[in-house]
Order: sequence, then C-alpha cells, then structure tokens
Amino acid sequence: MNSYVKKENRLLWAFVSLILAVILLAAERQEFFSDMMVNRDLSLLAYVEEQDPEIGERLASLLFQGQASQEQAEKGKAVLKKYGYTSQSSHILKKRLFPFKDRKLFIAAGVLILLLSGFLMTAAVRLRSERIRRSQQERFRLQKQLMELSSYQEVNKRLKIFIENIAHQIKTPLAGCLTSLELLEDDLEEKEGPALPRVRECLGRMDDIRLLTERLLSIGRLEAGEVLFTYEEVELKSFLEELAEDYEDMKKSSLSFTPPGDKFLFYGSPAWLYEALSNLMKNCAEYDESPFPLRLSCEKETGWYRIRIRDHGPGFSEDDLPYIFDRFYRPRNEKKGHVGLGLNLARLIIEGHKGKIYAGNAEGGGAEFTVLLPLYETMK
Repeated sequence: MNSYVKKENRLLWAFVSLILAVILLAAERQEFFSDMMVNRDLSLLAYVEEQDPEIGERLASLLFQGQASQEQAEKGKAVLKKYGYTSQSSHILKKRLFPFKDRKLFIAAGVLILLLSGFLMTAAVRLRSERIRRSQQERFRLQKQLMELSSYQEVNKRLKIFIENIAHQIKTPLAGCLTSLELLEDDLEEKEGPALPRVRECLGRMDDIRLLTERLLSIGRLEAGEVLFTYEEVELKSFLEELAEDYEDMKKSSLSFTPPGDKFLFYGSPAWLYEALSNLMKNCAEYDESPFPLRLSCEKETGWYRIRIRDHGPGFSEDDLPYIFDRFYRPRNEKKGHVGLGLNLARLIIEGHKGKIYAGNAEGGGAEFTVLLPLYETMK
C-alpha cells in the first residue's frame, strides 16, 4: 500500500513540475512579444516625429496618456483597409491585448493556481488510497470471519458425528442392560428381595439414558435431513386432549379452543408432533409447583394454528431467552438431570413441519411456549 501511494505521489509532482515549466515558458514568450510590440510602437512614433513633429507629439500623447475613442479606432481600421491590411487588422490589434501587464504577477498567479491544484490532487490521491486501505482491511476482516466460521462449522460437524456415533454405540449395550434389569426386577418381585428398590432405581436411570440417546439420534437425523415425515390428517382437539391426559399425573391442565365450534385439522406427522409438544408439556409441568393447572390452548388464525402451553412457575430469565432452544443449553434455574436436548428437538420438529416456535414469559408470571403450525389447507 505504501509503495502504491509513493508511486502516485511521484507521478503527481512530476505532472505539477511539467505544468510549472509550461507556465514559465508562456510567461517568457509573452514578455518577448510584449517587448516586440513596444519596439514597434516606438519605431512608429519616431517615424511620425520625423515627418511631422506636431503629429508625433499628438501620437505620443495618445499612446502614453490618453485612451483612444471608438471613433478613432474606426478611423484606424479605415486607414488599414485603405492600404490593404483589412484581413490582418483584427489579428494585430488582438495581439496587443494582454491581461497581466506585470510578468511577475502572471507567474505568481500561475504558481498559486498550480500549487492549489497540486494540493487538491494530493488530497484526492490520499483519500483514494485511504478508501483502498479500508476496503482491504474490511476484506481481510471478512475473510478471517469466514475462515473462523468455516472452522467452527467443521468442528461442529465433527462433534455431531462423534455424538451420533457414541449414541449408536451406547444404544445396543443399553438395551441389553435394560432387559437384564427388567428380568431381575421380575425375579425380585417373586422373591420379595430387599434389593428391589435399588433395581427399580437403576431401571429409572437407565431409562433416562435411553431417552437421552434416542433424542441425540433424533436430533442428528433431523439436522442431517434424514427424517422424512409421514404426513397424515391430525385432529388437534383430540390430539391435545390426549397430550394433556398423558401428563395428568404430573400436572393438571385446562384446555381451550378458539373458535370453539370449528374443526382443528392439521396435516403432519402425529408421532413427531407429539414428541415436540410433549417436551414442552414436560418442561412446564416440572417447573410449575403452583396449585394452578397448566393452560393449554389452540387458536385458529389466518394461515396458522397458534398453540400455547403456559405454566405458573418462575418463568425464564431474560438472559436465557435467546438460547432456550439451543442444543445443550441449560438455563440458570435448570433442574439437575437435564442436558438441554428436549427443547432443541422440539424446535427442529416444529420447523420441519414448516412451523415456528417461541418461548417467553406470560403476563402474571410463568413460562409460555407458543407454537405456530400451518393450517390444514396450507399443508395439504
């Protein structure tokens, strides 16, 4: 960049020097012609003085003291025409006119204009160079960000593959362990062994691991585009009633549908949709320790079904809201045993059905999930 600016500056000042030389040559040429015209006038005055001293005196007075009138100028043109100099008269007279009577003033004005032009051109070159420098810096910054993003995406891709491989490897021995524990539970129930509570606790923990493994595999398949949803007609009223009934042991729910007399038909995959909404229901039920029931509602709007699931718990922190649906993100009030996969899976499923999902805090307190699903006619 510095070499480029120095090169432009050298060319600029070479151009300025050339213009200055031209001005000086023009000034010298003008002085030469001015001296030549003065000598011609003096020769003319001497000649007239020799022929008629009285006329010579009047001519000298006219040249150096007075100004010629337009009438006298016309008479002069007539005299030139009389002797055949009509074609050259205008040219000769114009050569006598010169705006700068002082050669030094002419040179000073030319140098001043030249320096001003050089200053402006230098400023323009520096401004252009600064724009080029900033453009290069911005390009380097964007290239660095792209490289970092590419590196991050590559690391994220490898991490996902690693997690999926681990999940696959865990799935098979996990199934064997569950089967053995279930057989052991049956045997202890018959004998009423004292180790039965411990076995049941292990079964519960192993079931949590199984659920975690299945969620990891589901997320990996959804992100890789390997899941093809099997769409069928779903009646949302009975679907949501069944969902509320399945979580009745954890928390009672109140349901409402608007408008109440309409049919709420949706075209999608019931199993995957149940997985998404059940994760939201479970999240609300676990954090709501109030005596109030969960509020589950479905409204039909222009182009959408709006499903709301609301609890009366502590709600979300404002710092957590932007990241609630990110994988492995755990809010500050997250309970132990949660790894941050359920909400991420719910988001992927809803978006896979061309829908939208939001999290927020309800009026009066509590967390609220909002799911938008396209109307039946849109999906069909």
